[in-house]
Amino acid sequence: MKQKKIKMFNFFKKFLNNQNQTSGHNSNNLQVIQNYNIVSEEHYKQVILENFKRNFLEFHPELEKIIMKRVDDLTYNYIQESQKQNINVLNQASDVGFNCSLYTAQKEYAKNGDTDLGKLLVDILVERTKEEIRSLRQIVLDEALNVISKLTNEQLFRSHLVKKETKSIKI
Repeated sequence: MKQKKIKMFNFFKKFLNNQNQTSGHNSNNLQVIQNYNIVSEEHYKQVILENFKRNFLEFHPELEKIIMKRVDDLTYNYIQESQKQNINVLNQASDVGFNCSLYTAQKEYAKNGDTDLGKLLVDILVERTKEEIRSLRQIVLDEALNVISKLTNEQLFRSHLVKKETKSIKI
């Protein structure tokens, strides 16, 4: 079995290293090689969850199940909402600032688990995803992720009403 794998490896190695071309007179040889590194949204989600596990505190296994369920739900809802709005979440994969914002949202939702809070965090994350360059709006959205979990339900309700009334105002 081992020799069969070695033979197959050598065959593919020979095939991949064969870069020779021949042609007739008055012709040009062109060879194009392109490597595609495509990351699926499912793979990106797994990377996000693994990143959270590495950075978050360790708890009793039963608590960790609850925490990871909450984080998985928030991440799933964020990706789904982004897709509804035709936002490519993979564009933000290499943005350190966005990944810190995502971790903050996950951390805050993991602590609380309130579904209304989760919806607001997802809304803020989606809006944050739309900000590709550093702007005042991006700063405000990042700070909102830090502060929103500290608000009471009444304050959240009022802020939601204010959001509806001022939706047309751009920061």
